[in-house]
Amino acid sequence: MALKQREVKAKRELKKRMLVDFNFGKVQDENPQTNSGRL
Repeated sequence: MALKQREVKAKRELKKRMLVDFNFGKVQDENPQTNSGRL
């Protein structure tokens, strides 16, 4: 049962990370000037 919980947690983390990457990529596309300084 513990394994199942860990799996769910890992999937949730992965989804969160993908969302962050996606949003970051969108922001970069919109204004590359401001983001190049932040990287």
